[in-house]
Amino acid sequence: MNLATPPLADGLPVVGSLIALIRDADGFFKTQYAKHGSCYRVRVLKDEFVVLGGPDAVNALNQNAGELDAWQVWERIITEFGGRQVLTMLEGERHLKYRKAARAGFSKSRVLEGIPTLLGFVREAVTTLKVNEPFQLMGFVQRLVADSVGTLTLGRKPGAHLADFMTWWHTQLAVNLVGSKPSSTLRHQEYLRAKASIRAFAEEILRTDDAPSSYVQDLKALMHSDPDLINHEELLS
Repeated sequence: MNLATPPLADGLPVVGSLIALIRDADGFFKTQYAKHGSCYRVRVLKDEFVVLGGPDAVNALNQNAGELDAWQVWERIITEFGGRQVLTMLEGERHLKYRKAARAGFSKSRVLEGIPTLLGFVREAVTTLKVNEPFQLMGFVQRLVADSVGTLTLGRKPGAHLADFMTWWHTQLAVNLVGSKPSSTLRHQEYLRAKASIRAFAEEILRTDDAPSSYVQDLKALMHSDPDLINHEELLS
């Protein structure tokens, strides 16, 4: 292997790694990382892209001087909600301003304060399981993680909106990132209903003036003080 020709990930002659990505994208990338190292190529139908993972990816981002642009990757997903930029990839003073506003909501102390609540979620989830009876691990963990992250960052669980979020997110990834589904999928009724549901959920959170989440309140304050940095649509997304 050299810098010009990273190894090619496992795949089939015509579709490349498409089927593996549809079945389990996370598992596929982890398997290929273990097999090929931090840099390898992935082919999907006629398209091919280079994957950089592990510590090397972190180092590359830390040393990035504009060569790596997150907007090129996430543009169509961000603009789905009217966003103009990838907030986590801002540069210079704008980046510092966003980080300062978001810091409290993602601070270590915030997580430590929430540990008793998160343990309560785990106990509650475990009590729903029956001894010696099988259960779907993916759905169980997915719900537990969503409840935990949602409570820490947004001040509430996603509830019934989780299924709609997963429909929206998986469709976006398939259409705009992996390319395994045509853009017409974004016009399907199932997708449109899911999109409307999660947008309504986000709007509801933003309308709550006394939300327990400092993250939401801090970003709302940033939006009002500097609308050029973050607008309403970007806050929703």
